[in-house]
Amino acid sequence: VYKFNPTGCSLIGGCFELFLQLPALGATSVANFDSPSTSGGKVRHFLVVANSFEGDQDVEVPSHSIKNSYVYMVDYENGAFELVQAIQTASAQAVRVFKHDSRTFLTISNAKGFSGLAQRSKVYKLSERRQDSRLNSQCAISPIEQFEEVLDVPTVGGVELGFVENKRNQLPYFFSVLSTGGVGVKVFKLDQIVPNPRAVVDHSGYFGPCDELVLDA
Repeated sequence: VYKFNPTGCSLIGGCFELFLQLPALGATSVANFDSPSTSGGKVRHFLVVANSFEGDQDVEVPSHSIKNSYVYMVDYENGAFELVQAIQTASAQAVRVFKHDSRTFLTISNAKGFSGLAQRSKVYKLSERRQDSRLNSQCAISPIEQFEEVLDVPTVGGVELGFVENKRNQLPYFFSVLSTGGVGVKVFKLDQIVPNPRAVVDHSGYFGPCDELVLDA
């Protein structure tokens, strides 16, 4: 992440200087968004990083492409960051964040994995979780946003999963750009989408002692 310094680099008009470095694995795309809720009266800022590959490129195997992409909360004032969510992806090529009906959604285009180029790209909705103060006397109940999967779209070597909204009837259109140059279009009514059930027991090691164990049938 680079920050513009109007007096930096001894150039008229300034230049961008390195501000923050985030861990990544073959990063291909970045998207940013602000939290719709606040923490201590301040809007929180997030970056989504698409990770696509880790391993030897000369001896590539499908598992090299099955990597978690990261959602970071970023403090731009102090130059700090925190990993808040890891989402499993398959050679993620593009991440895009968009708003629909006052809700925040994320699309991830998956290119290849164990099934070759035939993958399912994903659409996620930002949902609110709450911390459980009973887990730790020092924990306060505060909202935590996480992306929940709500749609998957079959793609073949997907490089882009985009979103366009019809302003006349608010109908959302998803279009997938494929590595072969083809474009496929699917239409969904997002106001009917509910998150897919997760595993029966779900606890991520990326969260801290204030996070509750999530159970879902």
